[in-house]
Amino acid sequence: MFCTSCHGLKADGINPPMDAKTAAMSFGVVPPDLSNVASFTDKKFLFHFIKDPAKASEFKKISMPPMGLNDEQIADIIAYLESTAKKVHGAELFKEACGRCHSAKYQKIYAETPPENLKKYLGKVPPDLSITMKAKGEHYLVSFINKPQALLPGTSMPRVGLNQEATEELMKYLDEISDPYKEQRQKIGMIVLLYMLVMVGLTYAWKKKIWKNIH
Repeated sequence: MFCTSCHGLKADGINPPMDAKTAAMSFGVVPPDLSNVASFTDKKFLFHFIKDPAKASEFKKISMPPMGLNDEQIADIIAYLESTAKKVHGAELFKEACGRCHSAKYQKIYAETPPENLKKYLGKVPPDLSITMKAKGEHYLVSFINKPQALLPGTSMPRVGLNQEATEELMKYLDEISDPYKEQRQKIGMIVLLYMLVMVGLTYAWKKKIWKNIH
């Protein structure tokens, strides 16, 4: 397989050729395991990424070079990756899609690539994403993931190429971790509103009774 000189594919018993520390020193970032990549990456993006990584990701400094494969070979690789992929959700999706560069420290998730390597490779350490949904909002994050250069020209963030389902799943997870007590707070809010409504009703009934006796 053309990919195993850098990548592992644990789902099929293929280990990466280097440990994470050595890989980070060699490439600037730890190459992803490819077991589930086809489950959360848009198929067209994956095709173009394999064909020309720098162009597809819109990141000229990307460590992955063009492999010189023809379209049929690329299609065969994607078919193989689809056969091994399983859907990942929540924290696992975050780790696979974002976790090579980003941390979510509130969830005790730490970037797979050491910060010193990331700083050298990208120019700075990518931000922790624990509360990014609260800070940036869903619309911005979806746009930034899909077209980072359009929103922030010159950014070191590459296009990730998530498919629609994975994008929605990731936004849901980022929303949950950025405000973990949101559901609990909403329930308490409903209870308070119900209590106030009951008290208003009782007060109105008491007022009617008092005024009835006066007249």
